[in-house]
Amino acid sequence: MTVRRIAVVAPYPADLIAAADSYWAQAGIEVVRTVRIPTRTADTRGIYELGSEQVATALADLRCDDVDAVLVSGTGLPSLPAIRQYTRSVPVVSSNLCLAARLLDLHGRVDWLEVGSPFIRGWRQRLDEALTSREE
Repeated sequence: MTVRRIAVVAPYPADLIAAADSYWAQAGIEVVRTVRIPTRTADTRGIYELGSEQVATALADLRCDDVDAVLVSGTGLPSLPAIRQYTRSVPVVSSNLCLAARLLDLHGRVDWLEVGSPFIRGWRQRLDEALTSREE
């Protein structure tokens, strides 16, 4: 799948979001829209106070009819539970997922990934088990 138009969900200040938009534009990818998840502080430390609920809300409110994919950006942002419950047909990935996939690729372990995705095989089941055990 070729991705040319994305939506971004990010908890970053406006200047960092603008820098990311420039990066993607230089890579030939158009950022059609960005949803900023607000934080309590103006700097990036506020990201660590956010939960996956805020990501889920941003994804639920996001218009995706004109994008090829959605990127959840923010390495300190807990995104897997929100991605797990995301049900639209547009693929959604996170910066952490892509980093993990690239590291596996560099170490010759793409066989650990779901075909054509940055998701490690079995991640949904392991996440469900981890969340269930946390509730007990």
